Amino acid sequence: MLRLEDFIKDREKAKNWAKEKSEKWKKSLGLEEKRLLEDSISFQRVNNTLEKNRGRSIKISSIRKNVDRLDKALEINDAKLDDSIYVYRNLVSKELGDVPDSFYEKGKNTIDREQYSQFENAFEYGVIHDFMHANLTPHSGDQSYPVLLHLKVPKGESMGYLEEDQIFIGRNQGFEVKSMKIIAEKGRQVIKVKGELTSKKKVVDRIKAVQTNLNDRFTSELGIEQNAIELNIDGFASSVMAHRTEILLEQFISHMPRNILVSSVEKMNQDAAFIFTDNSLVFYDGNPDDLGFYNPRKKNLTIQINHEGHILKKDEVINTLFHEFGHTVDHLLFDNISLYKLNERK
Repeated sequence: MLRLEDFIKDREKAKNWAKEKSEKWKKSLGLEEKRLLEDSISFQRVNNTLEKNRGRSIKISSIRKNVDRLDKALEINDAKLDDSIYVYRNLVSKELGDVPDSFYEKGKNTIDREQYSQFENAFEYGVIHDFMHANLTPHSGDQSYPVLLHLKVPKGESMGYLEEDQIFIGRNQGFEVKSMKIIAEKGRQVIKVKGELTSKKKVVDRIKAVQTNLNDRFTSELGIEQNAIELNIDGFASSVMAHRTEILLEQFISHMPRNILVSSVEKMNQDAAFIFTDNSLVFYDGNPDDLGFYNPRKKNLTIQINHEGHILKKDEVINTLFHEFGHTVDHLLFDNISLYKLNERK
């Protein structure tokens, strides 16, 4: 069985292994597939589209065809792994739901311990929608890459080969974090996260479990019968966004007058009064620039947890929720008479 230690110590060995696998695999590829693998711009456009759409239909035919080509390339037997293998990917703060440099102590190359503790508690699982690129050996980065993902790809999974020791894996998969620690890397500290590829369904089930728990707590706290909360969360940092939603709802319930909250929820959408998502609001009939919005036709309130405005100012998300709930109350209880006080923290 191939061992990760062999590649850490010898990148040339990793490159030679990848070259041997690549040559054998590419013999079975068509001309269009080979051209796409050499066209990094088109490949990146495919990945950007897959991450944005997350399983939704792709309207641009050229991108849709390229997705099919990559799917087909990974279906070839020579793309299947005979043994489990570890791959590495440097992660930027944005992928993890944070602002640049937020993981480091100001002006230093050391990880902020409080930030690390919060990250360790929140980063547990996520979904990979694109053909994620990685390497067979760790590659050094700078402070814009505070986290090194050390991911186990199980035997039987598919892997495609690019240049040197760079590879890509199949789309629509999940991963789970097994452990993490702070390591030293060429004069700076990095958070090394050990994870394992798993099915997307397993991650979705974990998100649904959080949703169920939130609804149980919400209904118990308010004494209502309906399930009012829906989590449409399915990004790379899914667990981080789910964790932030839990904290957000605790703040919201503790600061909102109980009678107004109960009366409003009872008049809101009975399937999902509150929707918390890490997808663009354009998929919910909203404006991509909005942090959240109340839909008077559907009688529900949607908040984009990972909107840039909420990432840059983490305290802003509770203000967004209060503000949009003010519109909800205006519409359902007071016939659109503005209640500015509801937008203030009690």
